[in-house]
Amino acid sequence: MATTSPTPALTADHIDLLVSAASSWHILASRTLVAFARNSLEKHVLVATATEAGRLLRAENTAAVQWLAERGRTRVVDRAVLGSYTHRPVDHLDPVEVIKAAHVAQVLCSPSPTWEGSATQRLLAAVITAGTHRLQGYAEAPWSWSRPKRRGGRPVRVARRCRPPGGARAGLDHPRAAAGALDDGAAGDCHG
Repeated sequence: MATTSPTPALTADHIDLLVSAASSWHILASRTLVAFARNSLEKHVLVATATEAGRLLRAENTAAVQWLAERGRTRVVDRAVLGSYTHRPVDHLDPVEVIKAAHVAQVLCSPSPTWEGSATQRLLAAVITAGTHRLQGYAEAPWSWSRPKRRGGRPVRVARRCRPPGGARAGLDHPRAAAGALDDGAAGDCHG
């Protein structure tokens, strides 16, 4: 599934992918859940149905397109009214595709004057975080990282004197020796 759009307007399929991920990954909370289970709401970002969340994304994106159009930074085709949105669930969610789609949506919605601190901004950030946690190997990776103590691979020496191919002694006049060339054993007879 392609997750990019040639215009600044998000397609319905693009929004479907993002909203399906938000629903499946418990980022969206229904009003019923909010009414009866207050203690499980910490991980939910938005109280809305899937269709309402999609309409919220569409509205933020439309505001961004209008803001760009007022400044002459879109094409005429980009200004077309997209119509209402009704969510159609996406069956297979690949975290990499979802993360990329959310990054694209952030870029396309961010010109909106209401973007900073909006529910849409929080929703997309939560989708990216939830998708990242679902990447293969993420859970097994160490929390803290440090450089390895030993460097692997073949040792490297810095040449002091270099004998170019052909046997003549070069000393420091030879360009490789003067530049502090590394001895890789491929060009001439260099001794450290």
